[in-house]
Amino acid sequence: MNKEIIFNFIKRNTLQIIISAGFLIAAILVIVPLFSAESVYVGLDQVAIRNSPNRTAKKVGSLDQYQKVTVVSKSNDWYRVRFDDTKTGWIPSWITNRTFKKGQKETPLAESKIVLDPGHGGVDSGALAINQKHQEKNIRCGPRKPSNKL
Repeated sequence: MNKEIIFNFIKRNTLQIIISAGFLIAAILVIVPLFSAESVYVGLDQVAIRNSPNRTAKKVGSLDQYQKVTVVSKSNDWYRVRFDDTKTGWIPSWITNRTFKKGQKETPLAESKIVLDPGHGGVDSGALAINQKHQEKNIRCGPRKPSNKL
């Protein structure tokens, strides 16, 4: 084939080529996420599915322990998952793909992320009290050593 025949073919069929390319691109955009979707299982029983990635958001469903769901998207540490074939909602990522006792139900604390702030020290005093005598770095939390005094 010479170049002139190919050029004339493209010139006569430009619209059909553009439409075909558009359908091909659309098919790829739909099919690729289906095959690359991540699946996770839920570790706790009766996990609340929320309408947004927040533990105080409205509950739109629940999942059973060890139920497998498809992750549609991620936001911070929350997964937007597909459930009941057509519905989607949000669950905390930290309760997925983990093994808990059989029948252990989700609690509000399970949906919370607990962050420990080690505080301040050294030259960084942290926050000061109104009287400026009590530095945050000197405030102790947790168990104290037992006193020998009675």
